Amino acid sequence: MRKSMFAGAVLAVALVLTTGGGFDLRASETIGAFTTVLGDVQVRNNKAQRMAAETGMDVEIGHMIKTRDASVAEIRLADESLFRVAANSSLVMDEFVLDSNASRSMTTRLLRGAMQYASKPGLFKSDKRKIFLGNVSASVRGTNFIGIMGPRYQVILLEGEIELSARSNSVILNRRGQTVFLDPTGTFDEAFILPDEELIKYGERLGWEIELPPPPPKIQIPLQTIACAIVGQMLVCG
Repeated sequence: MRKSMFAGAVLAVALVLTTGGGFDLRASETIGAFTTVLGDVQVRNNKAQRMAAETGMDVEIGHMIKTRDASVAEIRLADESLFRVAANSSLVMDEFVLDSNASRSMTTRLLRGAMQYASKPGLFKSDKRKIFLGNVSASVRGTNFIGIMGPRYQVILLEGEIELSARSNSVILNRRGQTVFLDPTGTFDEAFILPDEELIKYGERLGWEIELPPPPPKIQIPLQTIACAIVGQMLVCG
């Protein structure tokens, strides 16, 4: 078990990218850190060693994060993206590569339970991020979404866009509150929209507060007065 100064390192990454410098995580196993640990959260590394997670502890490639009853974990990665892991869940960090503005790639697997992934789009020439829920692949595009595994899987989009693929079937979610259910065989139900009130309740059930992005501004078309006159038996306007 080890703690790190990763919170400071994340700030340093942001400053380097802003000033146009480079930052390369390809040669490092440390990809993030626990920012919140509530209850019983365990980490298993790629050597099958188990340890209790605690706030400030490093997260490395190959780590499996397991939460028990009434437990929650939050992980901040080097690109400022967040994973929130609900109770009775298992999440595996398979791959994370961050190469300044050139490329970003990530592969993560949710084996059971529920999680939220929140990120922002970056100015990367190549940005390949995938999160697997069982056999369902989610391609991420600057996305904030919730994934839930059970007898049937559910994905809820909070912001951005996500493409879900299972076997030969796929669906794209690109509207706030859009959700879809599917079964492990890859059969998708029809997607529908959840109101903001329902999104907040989902967060409460998972164990954290859902911070919804502001709604998109409404486009108002100004009304124009058009003069009309009756000419003969016809109404002529303009």
